[in-house]
Amino acid sequence: MLTAHQAAKVVDHDAVTKLSMQLEAAEGTVTGQAGLQLAAYLLYLHSFERARSILERCLQPGQRNDSSTSARLQTLLGFVLLQQHAHEVAELQDAHELQVALQLFDGVLQQEHNDLEVRGWTAAAHVWTAVQ
Repeated sequence: MLTAHQAAKVVDHDAVTKLSMQLEAAEGTVTGQAGLQLAAYLLYLHSFERARSILERCLQPGQRNDSSTSARLQTLLGFVLLQQHAHEVAELQDAHELQVALQLFDGVLQQEHNDLEVRGWTAAAHVWTAVQ
């Protein structure tokens, strides 16, 4: 809704402010599937650090994620790292983050080797990093 309000021909600034505040409040507490969705939205907005922070918090020990949600969180974190790397200027790029991203993808494959969706996203990530 926030994106729709911001893209409207006549912007309702009060609604944008209210939705932005709700989004920021949710960032600090969201977990699990909701964290996955919020991080995906932030990735779409190119807010890589914010998305990364949410995903890393959702993946911390003690979070109650089923294996499928954990695999998707790890996969999305890998893509956040890849996108962040691609959007940084050459002087700020960290090759170590690419290795971390690939390790996340490989870890997901080991956990969820029968999940075709996860395998597809992981294969796409490996191809993407190979051409970079």
